[in-house]
Amino acid sequence: MLVLAAGGHGPAQRALLDAGRLIGRRVAVACDVLNPAVVVGGRFAEPGPHVTDGVREALLRHCAPSAAAGLRVVPAQLGAEAEALGAVDSLLSVGRGA
Repeated sequence: MLVLAAGGHGPAQRALLDAGRLIGRRVAVACDVLNPAVVVGGRFAEPGPHVTDGVREALLRHCAPSAAAGLRVVPAQLGAEAEALGAVDSLLSVGRGA
């Protein structure tokens, strides 16, 4: 589906947008409490902005207005390698005693 969405396939893009909305709805509670920046990464950032846009849309709809006002939803700069690089960094941090 990711390849289809990246190629402009409307139904695949819509499915990713809907997936992003579901993710955003689940993350909204944490955003109300913590007010973090939300980073969408891994394979979901590859086909374009569809998942990121869905997450942003759901958060703006479901977060408290005070949390939504400063909310940032961005694609990860590391793209598909974000999870792997984060895992390696975590392992190295443990080795350093961090």
